[in-house]
Amino acid sequence: MGVHRERLAASKAHSRFVKGAKSALQRMGCAVPGASGISPTMIGAQPLSFAAPPMMEEAFGYGGALRFVAFGYSPRTRRFVHCDGGDDIPSDSDTWIQFLHHPLVAPQLPESRYPTLYGVFSRTPQPSLQDVIEGENQEREGVVPFHYLFLDRETRQLYICQRDQMIVFFSLVEPAERDAPRVFIDGLRMSPGDEDYNAPAPPELVAQLFACLDEQLKSPRLKG
Repeated sequence: MGVHRERLAASKAHSRFVKGAKSALQRMGCAVPGASGISPTMIGAQPLSFAAPPMMEEAFGYGGALRFVAFGYSPRTRRFVHCDGGDDIPSDSDTWIQFLHHPLVAPQLPESRYPTLYGVFSRTPQPSLQDVIEGENQEREGVVPFHYLFLDRETRQLYICQRDQMIVFFSLVEPAERDAPRVFIDGLRMSPGDEDYNAPAPPELVAQLFACLDEQLKSPRLKG
């Protein structure tokens, strides 16, 4: 019963945050856009110039079916994770680090500018979720923002964004529980399909990911 109560409390807390974020947007005179008008740029995410290979999210361990998913290191656990609006789900970091150092990717996501993408962290305390909700994280001096790679799986467009931007965006696009119910595995709230998150991605998927990146690198458009 204790586990059930904890899961119910977590779901209710998340629902309150989602409703609060949408209400805040409406109070500012902004309508919550429909599916056709949704874009991570609305919360400040910056688009990257290369497209996401079709198997990229699976190679990074994501097995869910939602449109948006983000990848990066969790500020709490310092582990590589993916997130589609539920909890941060741990994944293997080897493919991720290899991806970041690929010659197509590295110039756009250099470690010097986005250290937390590479698992490099400062000693400065990071903002909590409550800070994000209350908008206080930007006032802390010396805080290095946590960045995530953000993927629109429908358009295959990639973006770079900060963690607080990601949290706000996911709250705006969170589907109703009846439309996309979450499951709890090992105490983590995740999408169906992600239950085997501890299993490594098939090697052939990883090979296909880097083959696609190599092909894009040869593109005359990118060379120009």
